Amino acid sequence: MPGSSVPPNKQAVQCQKCTQTMPVTMVDDTPAGDRSRNTYLTECGHVICAMCYENIKILPCPCGGCGKDIDHRKVIQVYFHKVCGSNSEEVESLERRIKEERRETELLRQTKDRLCERLEELMGMVEASAQRLENAIQSTVEALRSMTGGSSSL
Repeated sequence: MPGSSVPPNKQAVQCQKCTQTMPVTMVDDTPAGDRSRNTYLTECGHVICAMCYENIKILPCPCGGCGKDIDHRKVIQVYFHKVCGSNSEEVESLERRIKEERRETELLRQTKDRLCERLEELMGMVEASAQRLENAIQSTVEALRSMTGGSSSL
């Protein structure tokens, strides 16, 4: 993202006001006195960066996430215990796995559909063969009856 200062393999959140990507601030890794890395939560539940928070204190403006006016007195500083964002290797791996499973499921569904169609075709062929066989048996029985003079011993 433009202006991103997030090192690779570091979890991040995006400011809903300026769309800046910020590294996740954990309680145990927050540098003392460095307010530029702070993250804030608006009353409407969206995350904003320290720069946007400072700007909102000077000139109130709407939230970039939902458009509601942000009151800086109702904004709180937040720390994250853990964030699973799009840059998380585990999440990306799980998303790839889900995509593969969906693709495999679709292939299995298509195979099932083709097999069902083939089964119907084969059942039709078996029924047609059975009907032809039944007709041949009937013809044979009638021919034998006519040869034996119509006795019903068959």
